[in-house]
Amino acid sequence: MTCVCLSFLFCRFRQLQLGTDSRVAELSSQAKLHSFEAERAHLLKEETAKALAQCQVECEKQQKKLELLTQEFYRLQSSSEKRVAELQAQNVEQASRLETYEKLEQELDQVTMQAAESKITALLLLRK
Repeated sequence: MTCVCLSFLFCRFRQLQLGTDSRVAELSSQAKLHSFEAERAHLLKEETAKALAQCQVECEKQQKKLELLTQEFYRLQSSSEKRVAELQAQNVEQASRLETYEKLEQELDQVTMQAAESKITALLLLRK
């Protein structure tokens, strides 16, 4: 019975050993997979960090460009408003001069008509 017991225990030991070896291989495989995934995640994180840094630099450049363009816009807007005011003042002045010229033209037309009427009247009186 001792031999049978030992044989049984040895068989059981071998089964447990094979099961353990199989489990160790499985866990080792999983550990390698997790290690690979961790390395991949680390590389991805580094790439993302690098891309983020580049984007931040580009963002700063674009913000500076925006500031310059905004300043230029306000400068041009101010210049444009000044020019519009100058042109409006010139327009008012030109309109005033035009009105004066039109009044002078009307007065000249009236004087010319009066002079013509006077000549006609004088000629008619001379004929009588």
